[in-house]
Amino acid sequence: MSLICSNPNCKAENSFVQDEDRGSIICRECGRVKADRIIDQGSEWRNFQESDGDNARAQKVDGFSEGHLSTSVTSKVLGAPKGTRGDKAMSDLLRRTHMDANTKNLVKGNGRLRELCAQLGFHESVLTQAKNIYSKFINEKKTTVRNVASDQMFLAILYLALKEEDVPRTFKELGRDSGVRENEIRRFYKTVVQVVPQIAGGLKASAVNSVDMINRYSSMIGAPGGGGLPQYIRHLAQSIARSAKTLQLEGRSPASVASASILMACVSKNFPVKDKDIAKAACIHASTVRNCYNQMRLHESVLLPESSMKVEPS
Repeated sequence: MSLICSNPNCKAENSFVQDEDRGSIICRECGRVKADRIIDQGSEWRNFQESDGDNARAQKVDGFSEGHLSTSVTSKVLGAPKGTRGDKAMSDLLRRTHMDANTKNLVKGNGRLRELCAQLGFHESVLTQAKNIYSKFINEKKTTVRNVASDQMFLAILYLALKEEDVPRTFKELGRDSGVRENEIRRFYKTVVQVVPQIAGGLKASAVNSVDMINRYSSMIGAPGGGGLPQYIRHLAQSIARSAKTLQLEGRSPASVASASILMACVSKNFPVKDKDIAKAACIHASTVRNCYNQMRLHESVLLPESSMKVEPS
């Protein structure tokens, strides 16, 4: 005898699945509950760890593994062929029900990391690295960490993943692009390093490079005609930043040097750009850009060869 769903918009045949934990029979197509609180007529049993027979029965469950997750669920499907949409939906429901706290955090975390990578424009390899780091942190932490599934935590994880993939970003950049406060990302970064110090210890020592930052900043600066700064300005600014590495610019961060290099390149080529626009792209104050630029002007003969002083023809 075939069972037909009573939902007038569904009326699927033989599409019911049984949730043994809740004692319900549910349509896998539309979710309508056909019967609930069903009494199991079989014999009762309990799982005693010292009892091999009961323990063996308790272990008769379906395994589930996806990437960095591992959990077990028990399900019985009535009239639902393996691999169908309804079978997968019920399996997902039961899997979420039986997850422990760590596994639930990993499920939520992996999904949110994917969303943040898409929002911030990061490569798939960064996402993979971030999932690895987050999984290691969740599985190896010994104490409870508050807000372990917050955006602040995920951005701290991404900060580490970006360093490992040799495309580092500053805390300021991550904070600006995500809308999360920079000091919150720093705080959770310290938490990750304190809980699992080998995560940071095993990463590549790739520091944020002022030369690499110039392309990112140049693309965000509103130049006449759009599209950011032209390539000849970017190349000259990168050349200035490379030469600046040999100078002793005390107290100057890579972001300051990159911004001042862009300003120096624009001034030398008479290219119209405002220091406040450069500062906005670098997430620093305009006075910081001017001060670093004035300091670098003292070494103009080293940073700007005579051939570079020629104004670009229009």
